[in-house]
Amino acid sequence: MRCRQFQIDNSEASLRKMLPLVFSQDKSIHAAVEDAFITIYLTRNPTETAANLSSIAIESSIGDLAALEFIVGSLVSKGDISTSKRSAACRFQKG
Repeated sequence: MRCRQFQIDNSEASLRKMLPLVFSQDKSIHAAVEDAFITIYLTRNPTETAANLSSIAIESSIGDLAALEFIVGSLVSKGDISTSKRSAACRFQKG
């Protein structure tokens, strides 16, 4: 997470490897993955959030995409991802 914040090479690939840990039965690991995801990818700007989510999805494996879908679904149900961010993501993907 720190590598991504300081824009160190290959940090994005490392973060993708972190995504499947969201399926961990250990609640502290699950929470740490969600917290890191929120810190790195979710911003106040819905368009920027959409760009962040699209960038991580582009080069992800099937397993990474399943983890990404799980995390986003969980955050939507908790209200951490707002309607405006979901709308921006749809517009960003179409554009």
